[in-house]
Amino acid sequence: MNTQKYLTLESRNIKVDKSCRINRTFKDYKDYMTNHPDLPAQQIDSVVGIKGGPVLLTIHFVKQELQLAFLRESNNSKSLTDIFKNLYSKMGSDASSDIFPILLADK
Repeated sequence: MNTQKYLTLESRNIKVDKSCRINRTFKDYKDYMTNHPDLPAQQIDSVVGIKGGPVLLTIHFVKQELQLAFLRESNNSKSLTDIFKNLYSKMGSDASSDIFPILLADK
C-alpha cells in the first residue's frame, strides 16, 4: 500500500449533514412499507466503473421488472439531481409522484 496516498486520503474530512438521514433508515422504510403495502418502491443505485469517470444511475422498477440507466459524467450529487429535475420537468409533478412514490437508495 502506498502510505503517502493512504495518509492523504485519511486526512480528508468530508462533513456530511446527517440530519438528512433522520427517519430515513432501512427500518423506517420497512415500517412504512408494512403500513403502505400497495405503494411501489423504486430502487436507485449508481454503477461506478473507473473512479473519477462516468457512472450510471440505475432506476429499478421492481414490480414492473424494468430497469432504466442514465449516464452521469461523474459521481456527484449535482449529476443525480440534474437527472431527476429533467425527469420531473418532462413528466410533471403528478406523474412523478405516481411513478416515484418511494425511492430506495443507499447512502
